Amino acid sequence: MTGFLKGFVYALRGIVAGAEGRNFRVMLAAAVVVILLGFILNISLMEWCLVTLAMGLVLSLELFNTAGEKLVDILSPDHDPRYGMVKDILAGAVLVAALAAAVVGGPPPPEQPWSSTVPITPIANLAYLETVPDIPMASP
Repeated sequence: MTGFLKGFVYALRGIVAGAEGRNFRVMLAAAVVVILLGFILNISLMEWCLVTLAMGLVLSLELFNTAGEKLVDILSPDHDPRYGMVKDILAGAVLVAALAAAVVGGPPPPEQPWSSTVPITPIANLAYLETVPDIPMASP
């Protein structure tokens, strides 16, 4: 087997090793639910891209978190607050990504009462102007 293919084998072994963690399994189950909801709600191609990117980011960061925690456990079998801080930072990175993924997959924000009803994009403004009735001009 070539070195290139061995790299994929090692990567798959790493995913399997990282997937043994409880948090990864929980996030993987959430990803399955999101995928099912995507099919049920018939989301658009752009939404599939965003959801897939968000899920991949969260699962990848969870693998990083698991690897970091295992490394800290090897380096410091006894509890050391400095290493505990490293674990907290790793977990915080996963939390930030998970919250961002929840925003991507969540419902759209409600319309604000102070928002303009006039479209703000130039192309949309042209379409809006076509709906405005003509005002007769007085001739000189």
